[in-house]
Amino acid sequence: MKKYYQNYSITSVLITILLILIVFTIVSVNENYYYYLLLIPMLIVFINTPIYYYFENNHLVIKKIFWKEKIQSPSVSKVNVTQSFILSSMGFFGYIGYTSDGCQSLTANLKETLLIKGQSNKKILISPKETSTFINNLKKIESL
Repeated sequence: MKKYYQNYSITSVLITILLILIVFTIVSVNENYYYYLLLIPMLIVFINTPIYYYFENNHLVIKKIFWKEKIQSPSVSKVNVTQSFILSSMGFFGYIGYTSDGCQSLTANLKETLLIKGQSNKKILISPKETSTFINNLKKIESL
């Protein structure tokens, strides 16, 4: 089983590091426990961030921290993200959220983005490393 890890952009990595430093500085300096609420959205984004992708039978599996999401009979197309985000982490651990056209975004690099369409018309944006190998393996599944 070949694992395709998330392809993080330098922008996403810098935003993540900067936000973590800012929030932990605010929490450690203040004695008010309400500042700990800042950690909740960070945790939600973190647990929804894809770690890697792999293929199993005719499914694309997206492995996250605590669970995995399976997409049956996936098809792929390479895209440049032009949709606006309605709800997104905006670079914190990638661009986790939803676009204006209802597409789920699990991408970490807006320049190397793939649009995956599942059997139930579910659309997901992802950004695996080794994009060309990933696409070739996905096309093998499409031909089954």
